[in-house]
Amino acid sequence: MNTADKKDLNFTNLGSDKFERDYDKEPIVIKNYERFFVANLLPFCIFATVVVMLGLDYFWPEFDKTPRQILVNNIILGYFIVQGLLYIIISYYVCVIKNRFEVKFTSNFICFYKNDKIERKLASCDLNLSKSFWLMPSSRIIEIIFILMCILILCIGLWYFIVIPIALNILFKLFFHIVFSGRLKGFSIFSAIVINGLPQSDQQLQYSGYLTGLVANKNYLLYIIDKKTYIEVKEYFEQKSDIEMDKIKKYYF
Repeated sequence: MNTADKKDLNFTNLGSDKFERDYDKEPIVIKNYERFFVANLLPFCIFATVVVMLGLDYFWPEFDKTPRQILVNNIILGYFIVQGLLYIIISYYVCVIKNRFEVKFTSNFICFYKNDKIERKLASCDLNLSKSFWLMPSSRIIEIIFILMCILILCIGLWYFIVIPIALNILFKLFFHIVFSGRLKGFSIFSAIVINGLPQSDQQLQYSGYLTGLVANKNYLLYIIDKKTYIEVKEYFEQKSDIEMDKIKKYYF
């Protein structure tokens, strides 16, 4: 069998000089960091904001502090830092080291795997994709609620409760992008693609699970780290779902 014949095994001729990849014979398989990021991002931003505010308390001269108040402040600050680090370390072990989460793209399906067992299977021809800053399924209603909350916070002068969580969100993603990829290149605050193709009842469960910060959602998010994988997935969606990833709707709330 010559080289051309071998190539035809993995690609389908489209009637021109272009070839379409046969994803059944050569599927895309990516390591998915969904569980880790969903379990950590929102809790980190909330608790780290508390830590930052407690830290800034030392630099607010208008409040005179007694030694007892300083001690209590230090204890609370230390508690949040230790608990936060332990939570991240444990979830990293569980979500990244102990278990293997992967997503496989074939010609007709996108399959979410945990330790080689399928947990969710989606038809590639029926997808609704979006990109979310907070890594959660979103909608216009949720976006409006968050905007109204932000306006209220700004009106009462607590702007730092908006700025600090947003900054922490970006820093968290940036730090673990470097951890997982080993480089800064390719970083994006919208590295996650939400596949929101679930029945409405399941979507509601996802919203409540994420917003409580207690239950990590499962198998609705593709967290893409490296550029090569992004290009492969982009080509897949263009071929199978007629979706251009660069034009996917972005949700900031």
